[in-house]
Amino acid sequence: SVREILDMVDGVILDGYGIINIGDQPTSEISSFFEEIRAHKVPFVILTNGASHPTNTSVEKYRSWGLDINTSDIISSRDVLEAHLIEKPQKKIMRLNSATTPLKNNVDMYKHERSYKDALRGAEAFAFMGSVGWTEAEQAELETALMENPRPVFVANPDVSAPQKNGFSAEPGYWVTRAMKKADFPVEWYGKPHHASFQMAIDILQLKTDKPLRKSHIAMVGDSLHTDILGAAAAGLMSVLVTD
Repeated sequence: SVREILDMVDGVILDGYGIINIGDQPTSEISSFFEEIRAHKVPFVILTNGASHPTNTSVEKYRSWGLDINTSDIISSRDVLEAHLIEKPQKKIMRLNSATTPLKNNVDMYKHERSYKDALRGAEAFAFMGSVGWTEAEQAELETALMENPRPVFVANPDVSAPQKNGFSAEPGYWVTRAMKKADFPVEWYGKPHHASFQMAIDILQLKTDKPLRKSHIAMVGDSLHTDILGAAAAGLMSVLVTD
């Protein structure tokens, strides 16, 4: 059990999908696990690649399951992306997939232009945060736009797939990798396994305790080798793979 490590760690970083929930349902023992984390007085933060909507959406979901989670307990790859976009020269950043929430401090191309194709042409860059409802037709038009005029794509969710109740979904990492086979354009990856997300999680953990945190004693608990475990190892953290 993951509980076995609680006496060994300075802090815990938890994955969202696959650890706290699968699809739209919480995992069976996550409530009691949070109770034990707090009983051990171990600071924790949830680090998720779920970037379609702001963090408060996740808070509402977790609270509906009876979990005592606040916005200060969650970092999404959307948060990481928005923090880095402040320094970017591009402001007309088109969010790929209109089902996602608009980004902060950027022109919303869906409202700025008359059509999807006009938005593709007018965008200075693109941000891919979530792929629910993303279609093959939208993918084809994106690839055409990038072949005609290569522009940066900021990927807030680099996941290839995510566990759902009845299988796995295709996530932004999958769609962008497909586009990279058709067009040559710059890509910037945010979210796990990339370093910026882990550094933000470490910084938030440190704010939650007066004790200096040792990286090798911060446990990243996740279910994915290529995001959670690889990213944790690259960041110098302890990694804990949940296989069941």
